[in-house]
Amino acid sequence: MRGALLLVFGLGFAACGTDQGQGEPDREPGILQRVTALLADVPRDSIVRLSDADTLHVSAATKAFYRKRVYRSAWTDGQRLLPQGEQLFAAIGRARDDGLDPGSYGWDMASTMVERLDTATLSDAQRADLLGGLDLVLSEGLSRYARDLVQGTVDPTQGGLDWRIPRDTTLEEDVIKAARTEPIDQVIARLRPAVPYYGRLMKALASYREIEARGGWPHVPAPEHPIRLRRAGGATPIALRERLRLADDTSESRLVRYGDANPEIFDDSLLAALAHFQGRNAIDEDGVLGAKTLRELNHTVEDRIADLRLNLDRWRWLPRELGERYIIVNVAGFELEMIEDGRPVVMMDVVVGKEGWNTPIFSDTVESLIVNPSWNVPASIAMEEILPAMHRDPRYLAIHHFDVLMGDRVVDPGSVDLSKADAYRFRQQPGPDNALGRLKFMLPNSDNIYLHDTPAGQLFSRSDRAFSHGCIRVERPKDLARALMQRFTRTPPEQLDSFLAAGKEKTIRFDEGVPIYMLYLTAWVDEDGTVRFMHDVYGHDDMLEQERQKKLEHPAAAGRGPPR
Repeated sequence: MRGALLLVFGLGFAACGTDQGQGEPDREPGILQRVTALLADVPRDSIVRLSDADTLHVSAATKAFYRKRVYRSAWTDGQRLLPQGEQLFAAIGRARDDGLDPGSYGWDMASTMVERLDTATLSDAQRADLLGGLDLVLSEGLSRYARDLVQGTVDPTQGGLDWRIPRDTTLEEDVIKAARTEPIDQVIARLRPAVPYYGRLMKALASYREIEARGGWPHVPAPEHPIRLRRAGGATPIALRERLRLADDTSESRLVRYGDANPEIFDDSLLAALAHFQGRNAIDEDGVLGAKTLRELNHTVEDRIADLRLNLDRWRWLPRELGERYIIVNVAGFELEMIEDGRPVVMMDVVVGKEGWNTPIFSDTVESLIVNPSWNVPASIAMEEILPAMHRDPRYLAIHHFDVLMGDRVVDPGSVDLSKADAYRFRQQPGPDNALGRLKFMLPNSDNIYLHDTPAGQLFSRSDRAFSHGCIRVERPKDLARALMQRFTRTPPEQLDSFLAAGKEKTIRFDEGVPIYMLYLTAWVDEDGTVRFMHDVYGHDDMLEQERQKKLEHPAAAGRGPPR
């Protein structure tokens, strides 16, 4: 991303060398003196003291920006905040649209300064001091806002996540320069993730904040007795109906209105609305008001706003541009999407790593497809599962078509000495009961994680699909294989069935690697605007939220902590 932002923000200034304000109206000498006094002698990443004892941590990027301008003010003149400065001030105030806290970027401090400029009786020297300080606050605020939009507010590794996707960087100084000559909203938009998922989450956040402003939704009490369809259920159906009516889902709010005449009745429309709610909250859609469903219903709107903010930040950890074609696996959502030109062309459910065998979060490329794969059993699985199965049933290897190897030599399964188990390797032959199924999608990563078919298709009917040893089992591997063959090989996808029928292992290499991102997202918005929340299957959310709150609620830009 560093190169991308140099292209977006840097090239327009390459011919100038420095940004000294050529062609600008003259600045008030008093402001120049104030900015110079604040910045000229402070070391890198240092604290400057503003008027009224406020302090500001000034980053190296902000210092470099003013040094190249010979300490001229950027957003103010001798009397007022300039129009471009007003736009910047307003844009920082809109940081909450991205789930960020404007206070982290000095907006509260700037607001106080703007109010004093508008209402207080100030001497020329006082006004110059105030305008000089405001100029610095706005520049530093933009610098930090830009960095958080590009990199996220927290380092995911600090929240306990084993993050293996390279994170973007940006030259904040170039962003500040761009904001002086371009509409600030355009500058900010170019910093946000370009994927459509981010914009949908922003819209959902705005909607949930509107719900919060209206007072949120009611608590749904557990029923005193089992609720029966088309029967009165007391206070619970009434509260449930109101809860679904007030949520930001048009299908649910439409369905519950059909029962307005008799709100205490658990009618068919309320059942359908509840099932829809269950589906978008990762619960089996049985229409039963059980403990899991009540727990999800009784998350407050503030809880859901926090979920949306955290997942907006997760998108900011990724490269801004993911490519024209790529695959996303949402581990927390048990879902896969293949994206082309911003739209999903293949969507399916997946099975991911169970507890203790967590699927790692990383990016890679899918480089080949193996038809009728054999399975080389990892040593850990051999020790924990294959060998105990052999103890229970000496016929296990033959029944499940495993070869036993010493080095590269296949040996008689009957000759295996279980007391020297680490001397053997196990390989399952291609076939319908192979653990990888009939198709395997290869990724060249050190964890030996890949996508594959599975003979255990019944698991896809479950809402919780964390059952694997870390690899990704895909629901419709043929659909994914054909889509990849059509776009990335010269082999007609119609030949896939004949390759499968042949029963022989065959590798089909792609003309180019297909980018794939293994992500962990617990809030998601579909193309139609449906907001869905997933369970935190690996327990990452709480740790990350604590770290994010430290950053957002203790803003360094307002002088309460060192800059990142």
